[in-house]
Amino acid sequence: MTNLLFDQLRSPSAEWGETFCTLIDNRVRIYHDGKFQVAEPKLTYYRNPVNVEFTGCVNLATGVASTQDVECELKDDVAELIVDEAVSILAGDIESVLQYQRNKTNATQNN
Repeated sequence: MTNLLFDQLRSPSAEWGETFCTLIDNRVRIYHDGKFQVAEPKLTYYRNPVNVEFTGCVNLATGVASTQDVECELKDDVAELIVDEAVSILAGDIESVLQYQRNKTNATQNN
């Protein structure tokens, strides 16, 4: 934690209204470096979405074939953007420039 307190780009800032915290033993510690008081903290928690699975397909993380479908829990438009971007990256990786450009354009238009 002391490294974060002394890093000018990450240290708590009253001017920017930003700081960082740690969660240890079900207690939240908010760092303010004595420069300001935290009156009403708002904590935001992000979790990873559930992995999408298709019956009969092998889960690459576990190496086991899925026995049931697990649907994407993200909104359809967000899932489409993710798939479009993944296709663009994959096409670029396999040197399919035309496909890469087409999918990049589609992803931009969907925004």
